[in-house]
Amino acid sequence: MIPQVEPDLSELEAQAAYEVVLSGWVNEGKLSDEFARKFAETVGAEYAIPTTSCTAALSLALMALEIHGKEVIVPDITMIGTAMAVKLSGNTPVLVDVRPEDACLDAEAVKKAINSQTGAIIPVHVNGRNGISSELQHVATANGLPIVEDAACCLGSTYQCEAPVQLGTTGSVGCFSLAATKIITTGQGGVMVTNDPNIYEKLTRLKDWGRFENKGTTHPALGFNFKFNDIQAAIALKQLERLPKLVDRKKQIYNRYKERLNDLMFSTEDHAGFCPWYVDIKGQDFVEPLRQAGIGTTPIWPALHQQGAMDHTYRDDEFPTSTALAQEILWMPSSTKITDNQIDYICDVIGNLSS
Repeated sequence: MIPQVEPDLSELEAQAAYEVVLSGWVNEGKLSDEFARKFAETVGAEYAIPTTSCTAALSLALMALEIHGKEVIVPDITMIGTAMAVKLSGNTPVLVDVRPEDACLDAEAVKKAINSQTGAIIPVHVNGRNGISSELQHVATANGLPIVEDAACCLGSTYQCEAPVQLGTTGSVGCFSLAATKIITTGQGGVMVTNDPNIYEKLTRLKDWGRFENKGTTHPALGFNFKFNDIQAAIALKQLERLPKLVDRKKQIYNRYKERLNDLMFSTEDHAGFCPWYVDIKGQDFVEPLRQAGIGTTPIWPALHQQGAMDHTYRDDEFPTSTALAQEILWMPSSTKITDNQIDYICDVIGNLSS
């Protein structure tokens, strides 16, 4: 079976983790600090704070911005962790429909959802596509609302501009994922980035029992245990070294699929800064025949309004675009370990199914 996705780990990561285990220091320490510095440099942010997951990162970001008991706008198409992070921070997720061309937040729908209880907006950079349109930025600024970026699946993707800017680095806080499905991974993990020193200090305290520079037994502020550890950091540092090659391979994979399946591609991107998380096509009808051909695929997340975990009753007609896309988009095998021959085989199978 050709897997839909698998982590790209090597002997480099294994040896780095092995050395940390033998060192006896497996808590958050010097390697975690080094990873934070290098991640910030890589994405072009002033500060980076590693944590346990992107879900934790999003929740801590809202806490650091002192948003509590408010409504937070999230797109109806996203992994459920986006909405659960809002709940974890003591807020209420408000679902908004997405744009048909890229499954990212629809600025007009956001505008209609804003009221006196709205505390923040969380755009999601779905599959490495820019989730913050100029219209959305204008809406946020006009209403004095902070933007917390869900950048879980966009590391390596930049804005379409002359000077590349990493997605996830222009809001109040950007939150990245290091889960096993992402372009670099530590199994689980997340990273928060910000350019604001005050927010940086709050995020650091919140994820480490209220401590900042003094890591002793004194806890001067509210905080929790959402720390990283040096085993993860050792792996992450090696993954970060390999990131440029992994980004190049993701782009090669996307372009090879695009050459063969252009008419089926969900949303084709042409600018050089786009790095897809997965290759996505319009074709959930292909799931079973592809499985029988030894090809693993995954339908996109169900629309949030259709998830049983959401404690509110919604109608499909309130989210027409999300409802349609949730039944259409299919994620193809997209691991950086996939071979060109495997991609060609997949495209041949789909070609036969489509004829």
